[in-house]
Formats: sequence, structure tokens, C-alpha cells
Amino acid sequence: MDGIERLNRRLALGALLLAALAALAVHAYLTGMAHRALLPQTVPVLVAAADIPAHTSLTPAMLTVAQYAPGNRPAQALSTVAEVKGAVTTAEIYRGQPVVAPDVSRPTAPLSLSYAVAPGMRAFTMAVGATSGVGDMIAPGDHVDVLAVFTQGTATTVDTMLQDVLVLAVAQRTVGQSTPVPASYTDVTLEVWPADAARLAYAASRGSLQLTLRAVTDNAQATVPPETGATLPGA
Repeated sequence: MDGIERLNRRLALGALLLAALAALAVHAYLTGMAHRALLPQTVPVLVAAADIPAHTSLTPAMLTVAQYAPGNRPAQALSTVAEVKGAVTTAEIYRGQPVVAPDVSRPTAPLSLSYAVAPGMRAFTMAVGATSGVGDMIAPGDHVDVLAVFTQGTATTVDTMLQDVLVLAVAQRTVGQSTPVPASYTDVTLEVWPADAARLAYAASRGSLQLTLRAVTDNAQATVPPETGATLPGA
């Protein structure tokens, strides 16, 4: 009888142990289900509502919020329009593309000039004065045309070399920074193609360069032949 009783006790203890393990497994399963139920099924991701060029001040109309599965959310993706208030794009963002932190710079987070230059482009700095620099009223982010003035003997030629060129910096203030533009400055940095940088350097060595300021919404390419003064009254 003693052997039977010991066997029964062991069976009872085994049954209790199995029941306890089963209870723990059920608890873990139910806890996991509850945790998964609390996880968001989607997360908001800020995307471009249309193609946005580089160095563009963002507005709410340019952006929309899409819903992504948590596992598909891009690294450093932004979630709300408020996160890019006052920001400037550092690279082109295509329609439907998520907006990630490196794509924008904020006035509170100044951007070094090398990060502001678009791929394939170059930063070209030219000397300006009150007249050639549009009365010290150019600001980073503006667009300008570049005129070259050549004088040979008594003949002067003015050539519109480049049009709709982005101003990357004025003096030491770079596009995207919140520091004020100096009241006067002696240099302006433009974003140009490498070949245009060489043309500007050559023109500056043979004559002088002058800037004209464009309207914010004007990006049209005008047909402007070189001016020699031959058609001007009194020439």
C-alpha cells in the first residue's frame, strides 16, 4: 500500500506541475495577444504631396501624411507637418516619397555649406559690391541672374551668362540658417554646374560680374542677347 500511495502522490504532483506549466503558457500567450492588440497597426509618415525641389521652403500644401505599417516606416522619417515648420529642403523630394530628417534643415539647426550643395553642383563665391550685389538686399535662397561686363578698348559688352541661379550663402550665412543677413556684404555664393563655375571664373578674370535679383515665383528663362550698346540711343 505504501508503494501505491507514493506512486499516487507522484502522479498528483506531476499533474499539478503540468497544470502549472499549462497555466503559465496560457498566461504568456494571452499576455502576448493583449500586447499585440495594443500595438498600432499603422504609424503616420510625412510624405511629399508633389515633387519638391531642393532648397525650397516647405509649406503645409506641399505635404501630406500617409499611414505605414510599423515595420515599413523609413528610418528617421518625420510624422507631422509641424516637425518641418520653417524648414528648407536640402535635397529634391519626389511625390509620395517619405520626408526624412536629413532631407530638411531647420533655422534652429544651421546647415554647413557642403550639405546645402545639391549633388553634381558646385558652390561658387563671387565678390560683390552695393551695386553688383543688388544693394545688399540678396538673401540665401533667392534666385539671381549673373551678368558679365567686358570692356575692350572703348567697346563694352554685357552678357547674361546664367539665369535662375540659387543663392546658397550671403557672406557667412548659409541657406536654412536663422542668423540675419549682414547689413552689408562683399561676397555671395551661388550653386552652379561645374562648367558654369569655370565660365564664371574666367569671366571674372577678364571683366566684372553683376547680379540681378529675380521674383520668388519667376523661374523663366529669358532670351537676352549680348548687349553692346549699338542699338542704344547715342551709341
